[in-house]
Amino acid sequence: MRRRVHHRGVILILLSNGRIIDYVTASGALAFDGSGWPHTRYLLGPLKFHDSSLFTVTLKTLTREPRRGNGYTKVLPLNQHGAVLSFWDFLFSPNKIAGFVNSVGLKNPGIDRATGKYPRMIKKSGLKVIGSLYADDLNDLVYMANKFNDWPLVALELNASCPNIPQRSREENSAFIIESARILAESSNHPLILKLSFDDDYLFIAKTLAKDNFIEAISMNSIKYSTVFPGLDSPFSHIGGGGVSGKLSRDYYYIMAKNIMNETDISLILPVWSEECIENWLLLSTINDHDISLSFGSVFIRWPWWPTAFIKRNGKDL
Repeated sequence: MRRRVHHRGVILILLSNGRIIDYVTASGALAFDGSGWPHTRYLLGPLKFHDSSLFTVTLKTLTREPRRGNGYTKVLPLNQHGAVLSFWDFLFSPNKIAGFVNSVGLKNPGIDRATGKYPRMIKKSGLKVIGSLYADDLNDLVYMANKFNDWPLVALELNASCPNIPQRSREENSAFIIESARILAESSNHPLILKLSFDDDYLFIAKTLAKDNFIEAISMNSIKYSTVFPGLDSPFSHIGGGGVSGKLSRDYYYIMAKNIMNETDISLILPVWSEECIENWLLLSTINDHDISLSFGSVFIRWPWWPTAFIKRNGKDL
């Protein structure tokens, strides 16, 4: 029987190492060390509008070698029809924002450079942290797992579905994700979280890995622009199209969560855009008697103060 932990109606995820995942920040929302990007660290933090210590922070995804990504200005706000909003609408009409499309492309300094810098910063901060990695080569995966074994982590996330990285065929990609999860589970000292997208053959992958308990939770990635808006040209069509998150992806996340809950016992880390999202997730988890935690990602761009305000308002002490 699964062990369950309850917190004011929110069902939290208890990992095999005894650590708890509660309110999570999505990969990259608070940078590489969990303290946040400059506007969070130097403006919202001192004004008490943001507090990283209230979250289990998922760090920005790392790869073995440094990656330049796709340059600057690779996150754009969208309205409900998939059109890009103006800078003025973003600033002064946030209710028009239905989500974001991003094509950052896993820009990062590489695992070696990161290991020389961030673990000591995380230890000093005392934050609860989830590491995140991406690898398209199994040898790189093992190398990175060994590096992450020395990091002070709550868990390790395998980002297996970045929409801004060239993909294999659907069948080849599924086989590679499954093998990657198995190898990482064997190589890592940390509990494993698998990050999947609606665009993956997510149910086949989840059911296959559930048989041997290689993963302890599934988190959800953004969804290809072409999936959410078939027939429309993405503003990032010249660099792969990008991934959509926010309210625009909510229905896809719900279908994905419901299917996984119906077929497996794997805990889920579910994206949040509003309090309505939270209510829907709690209802779904109660109906299915399933362990979940809540993840704040692109909502940090829309309302960077809201996740902290929500947690403070709803209580935090376990």
